[in-house]
Amino acid sequence: MISPLADGALSVLSHVPYAIELSNVLGCGQQVRMKWLLINRFPVSFRVGFLIAGVQKAGTFSLFQLLRQHPNIGTSKIKEVHFFDDDVAVDWSKPAYDRYHGHFANKPGKTIFGEATPIYIYWPKALERIKAYNPDIKLILLFRDPIDRAYSAWCHQMKKGRETLTFADAIRSGRERITDVCNFDVCNFAKRHFSYVERGFYARQLSRVLEEFPKANVLALESRQLAVAPSRVVQTTSMFLGLDSTGQSLTPSHANKRSSDANRLPPSAEDIRLLADLFALDLEKFVSLVDFPIDHWLTFRLLSGSVSPKEVAAELAEPGFGKMVSEVPERDQSPKLTDRL
Repeated sequence: MISPLADGALSVLSHVPYAIELSNVLGCGQQVRMKWLLINRFPVSFRVGFLIAGVQKAGTFSLFQLLRQHPNIGTSKIKEVHFFDDDVAVDWSKPAYDRYHGHFANKPGKTIFGEATPIYIYWPKALERIKAYNPDIKLILLFRDPIDRAYSAWCHQMKKGRETLTFADAIRSGRERITDVCNFDVCNFAKRHFSYVERGFYARQLSRVLEEFPKANVLALESRQLAVAPSRVVQTTSMFLGLDSTGQSLTPSHANKRSSDANRLPPSAEDIRLLADLFALDLEKFVSLVDFPIDHWLTFRLLSGSVSPKEVAAELAEPGFGKMVSEVPERDQSPKLTDRL
């Protein structure tokens, strides 16, 4: 049975030439579906209200799945839409936002819509495109220890069969694959899949976000909290989005945990020391940009002298989430790296 509202909408649609033209060639069932799609289309003024925009391998899937359980949050049909990082199919001089909105369903009760494409924080021009689309959009960013993230990303690419280099080579000579002076398709692929080190410069990326968007529209979270306090993370995120918390008990779902097979080539102590040195200055600035502690991060502990490169390498060789990585002490703020460097 069609509701009065829907029936009224159908009567309006009967005067739309496009609908009349299609009704002449479509069967009854196809006409009903076509009219249902037209009724449930978003208004021209519609805009996606939030994005989980980073970082890769930091729990964005888990957070996306948790937010889907909120009765007022509408999410994209697929987790990663990859619209604002599309340099090929989208004409950015006149972007077709209808194509983007087609990834969402206008369901009753949903007051804000969002998706999760973690490359947005890293991809050139993505932030500017997002701002042009909706300057009031809210960005949710998850951050994970950069060395742990880099190794996890490499394991993921090995598992997918995309990576042919060892971890040692990938974080050294492999970085040369990510350059602007090469074939577009080759560079595009490399930047998407082999940016193990580059995506770990969090301060650089977060600073760009804060240049484009007001701080009130940016929520930075520490990824391990998804494992230890998922309900609290959802409550914080709900408040950030202007929604009431559901109060329900939530269990996060972890995707892409490292397997023992993926760890057949564990990192060496030399690899760990190299990455720590690369991330040191950026990490010091990052501490000043976020309001959560990172002194449990392996990179921080290594730089502060509380663990050795060999211990960190052994920790990362463990399948899943290792013991040191999983430890999240309660602290109000992180000690300054400069006190110990």
